[in-house]
Amino acid sequence: MANTRNEILKAYNNRLKLNKSVMREVMSWFSVYVWENKHQKIVTTDRKSKSIITTRLTKRTNLSRRYLDTMFFTQVKSTKSRVELQEYKVSQYIENGQERFSFTLINLATFSEDGIVKLHTAPWLDGKVEAGLVCPEMFFKALSSEWVCKGDMRKVIANGPFKYLDFKNPKSLELHELEKLYKFRDKAEYLQKIGAYDAVADVIKNNVDLRRLSWSFLKKHKKQIKNTNSISLLSAAISKTNQYPEIPFTPEFLRKVAYCDSRIFDTLKYVHKNLNIGYVKLQNYLTKNKIEPWRYVDYIEKLIDMKVNMTKSIVMPKDFKKFYDELNKQRQAEAERMLQQKFADVAKKKSIFNTNFEGLVFIVPSTKKELVKEGFELNNCLSSYAHRLAENKTTVLFVRKEDSPSQPLYALEIGNDNNIVQLRAKNNTDADPKDAKIVAEYVKDYYVKKKATMTA
Repeated sequence: MANTRNEILKAYNNRLKLNKSVMREVMSWFSVYVWENKHQKIVTTDRKSKSIITTRLTKRTNLSRRYLDTMFFTQVKSTKSRVELQEYKVSQYIENGQERFSFTLINLATFSEDGIVKLHTAPWLDGKVEAGLVCPEMFFKALSSEWVCKGDMRKVIANGPFKYLDFKNPKSLELHELEKLYKFRDKAEYLQKIGAYDAVADVIKNNVDLRRLSWSFLKKHKKQIKNTNSISLLSAAISKTNQYPEIPFTPEFLRKVAYCDSRIFDTLKYVHKNLNIGYVKLQNYLTKNKIEPWRYVDYIEKLIDMKVNMTKSIVMPKDFKKFYDELNKQRQAEAERMLQQKFADVAKKKSIFNTNFEGLVFIVPSTKKELVKEGFELNNCLSSYAHRLAENKTTVLFVRKEDSPSQPLYALEIGNDNNIVQLRAKNNTDADPKDAKIVAEYVKDYYVKKKATMTA
């Protein structure tokens, strides 16, 4: 709802004034300027600063009126019944050789029982007060100046409208969150009263649909909110209990799985149905042993995939980590065995490409072990091609000299389109041009013809 002209003027005229201590702190950010030459030195202020900027003094130096620097800051002010966010533009300038500062109010947001009023002053209209906030220069939105008067921020939290709220870390409260905190401070006080401190952060940081944050909702789910310590987690938990009404969730387990996808719940249902293990017993087992839901899902899925005869002692082992690691080792061993078998089957079919050609020997690796050994000898990544070769996605041949057939020379890769992908010597260097020409002839005159008979 837009503020009336009277509300805007009242808020502006009754705004809380800047403390001199704040003004001194703000001025301390600015550098002290010194102008000097061989004969004269002009210090514009006796103010102390960590930064001193010295500039050459000349006849043209004008110190009668000169702007030096500009900064912005936002401070938080409060009384027992009101909170204000004030954003200022601070300009440093020289007048008649002396340092001066001007503090100009840019934005003002006031939160009180009378309502929320937001206004700005328009320097281009002689400081006229207008409704709404404006984005000051150098910032992407209003009230976003980086510096906040820390003393005032602590006072806002310790006194005023927020005096009944307990913040473990006041610095984590952002400026833009104060308005929402003010609106929902009574509910935030209630959440803290029942011990749900993290739930307050849900309210402030937009992690929850505020349309559901009614008193009836809070009181109806008081116990659940206290257990989950989070409104957003509670909403997710309620959604899961509605989605899986057949599962009697324990509070501890529900906190852990509220954001999980359906796989963990399908796994619980599978184990319950096939081994007649109670849902609560299964949840307590996972919670007590600190087993991550995704890890348990993976464990059960691998048992099913490997067709293991599942018993209660297998699906709920005393040492889950030991069983899980062993299962992974077995799984990897089985995958490796299958890979080597597929590799050997494909290599056997491609053995027709083995031949001597124009002084070179072409050999299809028959096992993964041979591929790894050749890659080691040539210092390249041949071993990483095992899966692609087993799936027949490409073809690799060892190329050697006829007079030294046991000595690795080149690694040749031929794509399924019969084109040479690469021909590399040791350390992935280029092949000898003469040998490269012979390899190209081999592919054209021998490899392609043999491959045609293989697919005929």
